[in-house]
Amino acid sequence: MGANMEKADKNKRFKSKLGLRLIITIGIVVLVTMVFFEYLAYVNIKKMPAQHFGEFIILHSVHTAVTLLIVLVVIYYIMATYVLKPIRKLLYALEEMEKGKFVTSLEIKSGDEFEFLADRFNDMGFKLRDYVQRFVRIEKYSSVIAILRRVMSEIKEPCSSLRANIKLLHSLTKEDPQLSKLVGQVHNALRSIDNKLNELEQIEIPEELINADKEHE
Repeated sequence: MGANMEKADKNKRFKSKLGLRLIITIGIVVLVTMVFFEYLAYVNIKKMPAQHFGEFIILHSVHTAVTLLIVLVVIYYIMATYVLKPIRKLLYALEEMEKGKFVTSLEIKSGDEFEFLADRFNDMGFKLRDYVQRFVRIEKYSSVIAILRRVMSEIKEPCSSLRANIKLLHSLTKEDPQLSKLVGQVHNALRSIDNKLNELEQIEIPEELINADKEHE
């Protein structure tokens, strides 16, 4: 719970810093634009007759305001489309990955570093999904093998006592062919069980599953 709150706080701080940088960038552009227009106005006023000052100032103010508005709209559109939108997509994809959704199909077609990051992010998501799936399969294999070995140990204990009893029965039934044959059949069946148990003891996690990481490198 605490870790999730910390991540949320970090995301908020990151977004606030990003917004602050956007405001500073827009402010700098606006300031430069205003200085440029004021310089043009100063140059024109020096060459203009005094009777046209009032009209010029009004036209200059309107022209400056309209130009600044257009500049602000263009800057905001560029920043929102090519900076803020890709970053929001990346943040959303990261949040989805934290929830276990490794394949998010992040699509950014900006033709710049953000598109490169999105492609690498998608590749990383596919690899993480494959690693997690292999890990889950290995865990399942390990659990099944552990259960099998526990069952085998429980089976082997009575088999040992059966083996001892069969030896005793074999010595007691030597003189009776039918009983001796029956004891021999039980002995063969027990030997078959031992062979199967020995085969089960050789079961391990498949090498191709363990070495899957090397194949993907």
